[in-house]
Amino acid sequence: METSIREQASSLELDTMPGAVTCARHYTTATLQTWSLPDDVIETAGLLVSELATNTVLHGQEPAPACPCPESGGAGRFWLRLHRNEARLLIEVQDMHTCPPVPQHAAVTAESGRGLLLVKELSHKWGYYYAGLYKIVWFEVWPAPPPIPLVSPDTRQGHSAARPARREHRGTSQAAAART
Repeated sequence: METSIREQASSLELDTMPGAVTCARHYTTATLQTWSLPDDVIETAGLLVSELATNTVLHGQEPAPACPCPESGGAGRFWLRLHRNEARLLIEVQDMHTCPPVPQHAAVTAESGRGLLLVKELSHKWGYYYAGLYKIVWFEVWPAPPPIPLVSPDTRQGHSAARPARREHRGTSQAAAART
């Protein structure tokens, strides 16, 4: 786990078993507490990690294709990654399920089917992307409002130290751009 003030990252590999959901949530909340994030951010992140981990346990157990790379993982495993910088917290859950995540409109009496709706409503941004054999569902929670870029003479002349332009929209699958 990195511990710099500006950026921090941590990850965990888990089996797709029911106990993994609790483990993922506890790992998330404990890690974010050590990073001194606000309680409301920790609570929201823990809830949303639980929802994504539950989806992975229920749906992310497709048989893995034959792969000569032992480090590529396999069916029955998923990965949780936490990334933080001064402006945002990015959380990714990676599995080998190939179907895209689609928010459902569950019946009032349904016991499941609301997880992605919670992710959509409680995160600032969310989406998914594919990396090789893996699907990665991500969301961002902003501990503080992102910094507003200042307009200076340097930026008006095309010389900017600011981050590059991004083409993201809340809830899109262009998560590759969401990585900071």
